[in-house]
Amino acid sequence: MPVYFNDAADDILLYDRQASFIGGQVSNFRENLLNESQAELIKDMSPEISGVLKTRRGFHRFADLLGSTSSSDDMRAIHFFDSDSRERVIVAVARNIYEIESNGTVTAISAAANALPSAVNPAYMCQIADKMYWSSDSSSSKIFELKYSGSSWVKTVSTDTVYPANAKYLVANAGRVFAYDPSGNQIFVSTILPNLAAAVTIDNGAGYGTGDYTTAGMAVDALPIGLGNGQTITFSGGGSLLLSAAAEETDTTIYGTLSGSAVADDEAAAVGTTLFSMGGATINPFKVGTGAETVTGMYSWVGFNVVVFCENSIYLVDTNPLTAASAAAGNATSTFQIRQVSNLSGAISHRAVAQVGEDLIFLARDGVRSLKRTMAEEMVAEQSGVISYPIQDLIDSINWSVAVQKATATFWNGYFLLSVPVLSSTENNCVLAYSANTNSWVGYWQGNPAYNIEPVDFCIAAFSSYAEKLLTLDKVGNPMEFRDYVSPQNAVATDFQDNFDGSNYRDTAWQTLTRGMTFGDQLSPKSPDFVEWEFDRSNAKVDIIPVLDGDDAERLVTDLETGVGAVTLTVDPTTYSPTAPVLPFTLSDSKVRRFRYSLTQYDPFRELQFRIRQSAGDTGNSKYVSLRSIHAGAFMDTMEADQ
Repeated sequence: MPVYFNDAADDILLYDRQASFIGGQVSNFRENLLNESQAELIKDMSPEISGVLKTRRGFHRFADLLGSTSSSDDMRAIHFFDSDSRERVIVAVARNIYEIESNGTVTAISAAANALPSAVNPAYMCQIADKMYWSSDSSSSKIFELKYSGSSWVKTVSTDTVYPANAKYLVANAGRVFAYDPSGNQIFVSTILPNLAAAVTIDNGAGYGTGDYTTAGMAVDALPIGLGNGQTITFSGGGSLLLSAAAEETDTTIYGTLSGSAVADDEAAAVGTTLFSMGGATINPFKVGTGAETVTGMYSWVGFNVVVFCENSIYLVDTNPLTAASAAAGNATSTFQIRQVSNLSGAISHRAVAQVGEDLIFLARDGVRSLKRTMAEEMVAEQSGVISYPIQDLIDSINWSVAVQKATATFWNGYFLLSVPVLSSTENNCVLAYSANTNSWVGYWQGNPAYNIEPVDFCIAAFSSYAEKLLTLDKVGNPMEFRDYVSPQNAVATDFQDNFDGSNYRDTAWQTLTRGMTFGDQLSPKSPDFVEWEFDRSNAKVDIIPVLDGDDAERLVTDLETGVGAVTLTVDPTTYSPTAPVLPFTLSDSKVRRFRYSLTQYDPFRELQFRIRQSAGDTGNSKYVSLRSIHAGAFMDTMEADQ
């Protein structure tokens, strides 16, 4: 029966288009309701702010951390350590900690050999000034400090008597360490600019012989920490002092009995110090809410604010520090202002939080959320805090039982990147990418099906005299660098491929599926006429497949060469030099190229999509696609074909 009546001699030719890709992937809605800048699927590609859809840059091995080992179950943490005297990428693997130089040279930190428990749980680190503090949530070991002395790393273990037994979620804020104690469900706070490498130094020209100094006392330099009654300290020459009275920080006299051997002027005794006490008094830990809900993560936010995430709530803690005198009394946390900002949602994982400008974006049970929007919705009873509705189908595919421990996120170069396990995977095997510049999801990054990228943790390396770069610690066993720091004019084909082992480059199997084009009418059938593709300085070979009413049709074109074609260098073997320049890959066009194809061979449809993917025949060095737009035409049918 007629669906659309037209008494003209010919049916009307209508037009539709994928005008750009700036709207990113919107896969949780009907494809025929998307606007001209949105696509149903974007895999391993990245829409730019101009709307041009480009192949993402690759991840390449940054360092041979594990040598020939191709995989590890104990990749635990990666951080960038930056001080006046040392710049290193610091990686925790199994029980050990390694440092990596800007050129990829790996050195084990011998002072931290077997410092972490033998478990696959994450390790946590934060840096304050020139010191690192480490912990793991699977051991009763105390938090320890790593500091570079100028010639070697020095490890010092905290001697806290009241301490987090298996500290989690170390964060630094305003020069202090915050650590979560799961056994007591409370948060410990260190002194300001803590330093566990302390010493008691004799300050008496004649020194002291062995004997009783419980009354007269011994003169020392001002104490860097408080000492306790009954504590024993051993001087470098072997003398051992049993204290008979407590001493406070800055005291210059100590009391006790010296045995073993005499001590000389300026002789020192190394003293184990505490993170969570000052002047001999323990700094009171604090709890959020009723203290009954499990804390799932912490984040140091703007100013003195620490955001504490629980399973189903969020608290904002203003940690503006008290005076030293008040802190010394153990009440440094008594005036912290704790405000609940959500009682509906919380972060699922400590690492699945990243700061984006003055906002925090995090993974919650109901999707990816904005902290600012979540705080606002609590006031107006909305659900505006969730920003992942466009890709809720991907969110629903997350393996939540694994994500609570392993999901991790970062913010880099305008993108919030969230690494999660999807489907039945027990490792992070999918990176969801959100553009803060366009407020859209640019799709997901996964790589070749046989060689998925699997980030366990992220860090941003900022070596002096080098461009900043994003590094990931990957389950393949080595740190990987994201090649987007290479300028476009210097990029070669391999910069758009992944390289896990240092030698083999893997195609990322990129593809996209456009919006559903309805040509202004969702009801009437149309007979396809033509399609025109615009590529902007592209060079890859692609396959194009029309999708009619949700079903893939016969391939429209195979091995379409989107660039100018191969450029061949003819080399005279008699004059060849190893240093002679060789073109690295097929040169791309310096202008927009358009390709027009007839679609009259295809059956009528109500909605039309196109799937574009890298050609299986693209075995050369042409890997870079840059798709600007797609324009199509179809005739509105006045009669619907018999079914």
